Amino acid sequence: MPATAITLSPQYPSILWGESTQVKATLTPENATTPINNWTTSLGSLDRTDSSLVNLTTTVPASATDASLKNEGTAATLHATSNGLTGTTQVTVGGITSQTLNEGATLSYHPTALDHLTGVVGTPTYTWHLYNANNQEQSWPDQSVTNKPTLTVPNASMALDGMYFQVTVSWQVTSGSNTTTINRYSNIAQLHVNQQSAQLIAVPNMMFAKADGQDPTVEDFAGTTPVVLRLKNTSQNQTSQAYDGNNANFLSVKGPQWSLAVAFNPFRQTASNAFLGGQTSTAIGQFNLGLNGQNIAITGDGNNQPVLTNQTRDLNATLNTNTTVTLPNGAVKRGTYQSIATWTVTRAPQ
Repeated sequence: MPATAITLSPQYPSILWGESTQVKATLTPENATTPINNWTTSLGSLDRTDSSLVNLTTTVPASATDASLKNEGTAATLHATSNGLTGTTQVTVGGITSQTLNEGATLSYHPTALDHLTGVVGTPTYTWHLYNANNQEQSWPDQSVTNKPTLTVPNASMALDGMYFQVTVSWQVTSGSNTTTINRYSNIAQLHVNQQSAQLIAVPNMMFAKADGQDPTVEDFAGTTPVVLRLKNTSQNQTSQAYDGNNANFLSVKGPQWSLAVAFNPFRQTASNAFLGGQTSTAIGQFNLGLNGQNIAITGDGNNQPVLTNQTRDLNATLNTNTTVTLPNGAVKRGTYQSIATWTVTRAPQ
């Protein structure tokens, strides 16, 4: 019965350098009796088990940083012929592919080529390498996991963009008094990190009162000491919705690399626009922001001042009751006074 088609199927379509995989030839129809005459491969060597089954074995490169490894994997193209027909398949030699992620995200990468290593004795050693464009090895960021079959890199920074990575696997085989180290190499693939902009999601309305929760009076400013007002607990729940000026004292910034600043203008009366304490802005407030366990001093003179700098995580926090404003004593007219707070988020240095 002559064959009308031949199909080649690799057991493992992706392998490391130095690894092997079986490749099976299947004839159509199933009862075809035409022999498979010839097998060829563009890479590695073939060990023919029978007419329909071969083992493809690849060689170990001369070094882990061999220039031929900097690619997306090298295709080993296999052919088998029967009855004038040719079947073709490919096995990718290298085992890893380039990875793209957003700045600030966590890279977690486990190539399937590490799941079917052959000849492993004991527990193999996994080493993930990081190279610059000149093949010079670099250090991974702190908290990266580089000694397991899964590479984990938290909070990816733009410094990784354009870098190259590779995994090598090794184990030892002992025969008599001789111990040999077996090495398997992946190809060298590239990392791509998409830059993310920082976003100011939510800023609070801040309402102040005296320690007893009551609003200050004109008489409070007639004393000899400054007036300290404390942030009111409005007991309103924050939401996940983006909002500008909320009554939950909620502050939210999203982004992997950012700094936050605020400018508090001098207090003015909402009805007349007059400055607190007179017609000049000398009676400015001294703010203390209770935020994330810190007490951050801000002078309410209208100038932009840093709140948090060079942050690497999203911020979702509520100003606590340590947040105060201190106002100088002096002549104050009755009315409602307000300071306009302008919050600014900028991209922080890497």
